[in-house]
Amino acid sequence: MNTTLICDFDGTLADSISGILGLVNSLAPRYGFRSLDHELFDRIRNLPFRQAAREMNFPTWKLGQAIRVVLHEYRHIIHSLEPYPGMVDVLKKLSSQGIRLGLISSNNTDNLHSFLEKHDIDFFHWVEGTHGILRKHRSIKAQMKKHGLKKENTFYIGDEVRDIKAARRSGIKVISVSWGLHSRQYLQNNKPDWLIDTPAELLELMTIKYHPNLQMGITCHSGRNCLWDCEMNRTGFRLCHSALWTFLDVSVSGFLQICPSFRVFSDHRFF
Repeated sequence: MNTTLICDFDGTLADSISGILGLVNSLAPRYGFRSLDHELFDRIRNLPFRQAAREMNFPTWKLGQAIRVVLHEYRHIIHSLEPYPGMVDVLKKLSSQGIRLGLISSNNTDNLHSFLEKHDIDFFHWVEGTHGILRKHRSIKAQMKKHGLKKENTFYIGDEVRDIKAARRSGIKVISVSWGLHSRQYLQNNKPDWLIDTPAELLELMTIKYHPNLQMGITCHSGRNCLWDCEMNRTGFRLCHSALWTFLDVSVSGFLQICPSFRVFSDHRFF
């Protein structure tokens, strides 16, 4: 099984939300809209772009122009941005396990390459900036066709509801992260296939999905929801012996933090 993980940039790989907000506020005097303080940001962060623009007293007919200006000015802050803590190490680990990685973003391609070069990130098979904030599904489909990717083996990871929608329109599974723009509850309401809170959870999830001999199902006696609830019937967990060591090598301690009580079966039956 050739697994591919397509990654979003802002708010997923790059810890860039605060930088973008600062950039937006720097444009407020030019366009005459309200600056974003913490209270206003919390109120509009989950709103559609046009509705958020109205809350900021921003003329919606100027929205496209403003977005182009933000992406153009982004080059001035790109060198001050850092990857989200732990994300690069996790992606590097997944790449070393044979998972193909791609990067698709609404940001422009020059900005993406500048960030990757600064942080010595060289594990992406392709990098693409899209032309328009609502066209990401077209880029996903184009890259899937170009690289011969199968829908059932391709995953997209992002921090916004439009990432969920883009993945759905592309016919692939989507992993939402809670450390970006949209709130955890808003993401959960839009029903991604998985919702994770740390890069470590991505490593555990993709390691299990990547191994073709690994079948899932976890019995949790703690009463807590396990990371893979949406993939299993909660009746048991089994591994072929060759996959067991791969799983244990990832992080037993990390798994126990998510599901502190579980049973492992190595036969060929679900209990």
